[in-house]
Amino acid sequence: MTIIKRFCVPDHMLNPIELKSVDMDRLGRFVALTGKNGAGKSRVLGLLPTCVRLYEQHRTQARSFQQMANDIELTISSNPNNPSLGSWRTQKGAYESYHQIVTGLGIEVSAKSIKTLSFVPKLLSLQDPRQKNQQQIIGYYQSVANPGFDDFPNKCFSYIQQLQNRYMEATHQMMAASSTDGERKNISSEYDGLRALIKSLLKTDLDRSNDGEAKLFGRALAESNLSEGQKVIVQFVVALHAQKSVLDNTIFLMDEPENHLHPSALIEFFEDLSKIAPNAQFWIATHSVPLLAYIAGKEPMSIWYVEEGAVSNAGRHPEAVLRGLLGTDEQIDQLHSFAGLPAQFAASNFAAESLIPPKTVGANSHDRQVAQVAELLEKIGANSCVSLLDFGAGKGRLLAGLAELIAARGQAVADRLDYIAIDPSDKDREICLTEIRRIYGENIDKRHHLNQDDFFAHHNESSIDVVVMCNVLHEIPPGEWLSTFNKNSLIVRALKDDGYLLIVEDQRIPVGEKAHQFGFLVLDTPHLKTLFGVTEQDQQNKLFLFDDHSKDGRLKAHFISKSLLGRVTADTRKKAVEQLLETSKNKIKSLRKMEPVYPNGQMNGFWTQQLANAVLYLEQE
Repeated sequence: MTIIKRFCVPDHMLNPIELKSVDMDRLGRFVALTGKNGAGKSRVLGLLPTCVRLYEQHRTQARSFQQMANDIELTISSNPNNPSLGSWRTQKGAYESYHQIVTGLGIEVSAKSIKTLSFVPKLLSLQDPRQKNQQQIIGYYQSVANPGFDDFPNKCFSYIQQLQNRYMEATHQMMAASSTDGERKNISSEYDGLRALIKSLLKTDLDRSNDGEAKLFGRALAESNLSEGQKVIVQFVVALHAQKSVLDNTIFLMDEPENHLHPSALIEFFEDLSKIAPNAQFWIATHSVPLLAYIAGKEPMSIWYVEEGAVSNAGRHPEAVLRGLLGTDEQIDQLHSFAGLPAQFAASNFAAESLIPPKTVGANSHDRQVAQVAELLEKIGANSCVSLLDFGAGKGRLLAGLAELIAARGQAVADRLDYIAIDPSDKDREICLTEIRRIYGENIDKRHHLNQDDFFAHHNESSIDVVVMCNVLHEIPPGEWLSTFNKNSLIVRALKDDGYLLIVEDQRIPVGEKAHQFGFLVLDTPHLKTLFGVTEQDQQNKLFLFDDHSKDGRLKAHFISKSLLGRVTADTRKKAVEQLLETSKNKIKSLRKMEPVYPNGQMNGFWTQQLANAVLYLEQE
């Protein structure tokens, strides 16, 4: 997938267009810019093509630009009184700017080149194809395949008419003999695809009159009385249909695409566009609250707020966006009374999600948990190949992420990581196997197992350095904790005597889930210490270690020595859950004193579920 992961622009490019700061990191498939009129959204959007063009022109020369800047600096320092000093400094600044752009953008490219494309139609006077001769219609039909909306008012209806003409010619019994089966099949498929898009987005059928005229809403195209919104949609339909083969590796620039469109039609369009262009990225400047809600539902960290030329991530603070778009607190309150407070929405949404089984997460280039695991593995196996058992491997997310990080260091994955997966569910097995084949080749028999017997048929006991449970422990019912960690368990038998269990958990899982009959139980450091009977001496001997990756208590990893695993008993299990119950009570009491904003509502939902789940388990103890 083509994607800009980071967009950082040097100051000298921002001053002329009055932007203060553009340093946007960890970007995903959607990048939504919002804010008041005049805040700078369109300026940020307009800056992107220039930076991408510079990147494409100079990305292979990044190091040479820096070297040239360094060489000029040596010349300047050696000739402080030279009359060319001013021009040298200007040239040095240019080289440094090119270097900063090329290295600062952080564009990940899966193709030889990428392109930006403005993808919002602006003109609405669509021309009647009956006023064009056949050669003009054919010319317009062919040129619509070029990316963008150039001269679409002339071309749009002509494209629909000509595709229908070609379909009728290819399928008519008197004309079909002049076409091959492949040509007829291709034309029929293209026509059916256009009709499906029209039905999906315009909610009507593409028909044909007895005189051969294409019709929408039962009338000839130019007489179909389309509203302004429908005129925008029909242009989107034609562009999506005609340009689908050239939309890959494209960065779509969409400035206020909501103009003239009903929110539901706009969202349906984005659904279709994201399917037709799966290897693209979408940069959108918008005031539309429904569109922002839709995008945030896809990628919560994709909303960026622009204010007085400065760009910042809205994150999980939609109140800031609402205040910027709606104005006064009174206006926000009016919206809240209609749609519900963000905190209420977050809490109720988390509770609803907690009735649904968990979903398996796939690989992600920006996965902070994988980065955390990679850093910890480096510490324990800095100069060796680490044998790792991925317990509950799912789609192979951990392998994909670790392999990418190892390869980025210029190392061979097989030299640094001996990866083995185990997962009792075969739901995502094929996806995981695909990752294993991609990295290790076809020798997969010893790298993915569904059960303990299969594992030990291919591997010896005491052969694994680290067993990783990444977001897995909270999904295991407490009743199974003893069998998971006793001396006869897969984990204990597989680990070397000096091996470790690495438990990695998001301590504030953002999405509720029903992982088992008691929901989920996320254990933090004190609860794990109780569960495994950890003493102060154990910590001093480094038998129990923990890492707080972001230093905010969110992404935590715990190294637990093999020697501690057998200490889990029914008593330590009960005490750990009782401690979790008390933690949940205290967290909820604290949250009730805080401002009712989205993050606090989400935390209230999380801790309320933890409290209820702990109570339900302890009642049946």
